[in-house]
Amino acid sequence: MRFRILAVLLLTMFTIPPAYPQSPGRSNDELRARHVQVARQAMREAVRKSLSDAIGSEESAVYEFHITFDPRVSGAQIPDWVREQFPNQLTLVLQYRFRELVVGDEAIEVTASFNQQWERVRIPYAAIRQFRDAGAGLALDTTDGLR
Repeated sequence: MRFRILAVLLLTMFTIPPAYPQSPGRSNDELRARHVQVARQAMREAVRKSLSDAIGSEESAVYEFHITFDPRVSGAQIPDWVREQFPNQLTLVLQYRFRELVVGDEAIEVTASFNQQWERVRIPYAAIRQFRDAGAGLALDTTDGLR
């Protein structure tokens, strides 16, 4: 009797559950694509909210944003001399030396200091690869942008 109970227990523990049924009318690829889209929208909204909170805040010293982006993405605007140094990826740190931050529906625009020169930068959400809000402990990472 003990052997029989042990055998049933072992079979129960090591039985592979059946595959989840596929949703009617949707392939697994379609479901995955939808989940990826929802996740990107949530990440994009987290970036927008974090940056929007910094606009006009009297406590600007507590903010420290690290935005890593691909300057080759359409709509990205950075000074040519910066693009020459960082053609594939650039991390912009917004902490003390930035101004005129505009958080739009498609992109972020900010005037930032590069080697003590103020330059206007435009970063489309689709170009963002990593976003960190060091003050809030938020870190987002995506390989193909927040489209």
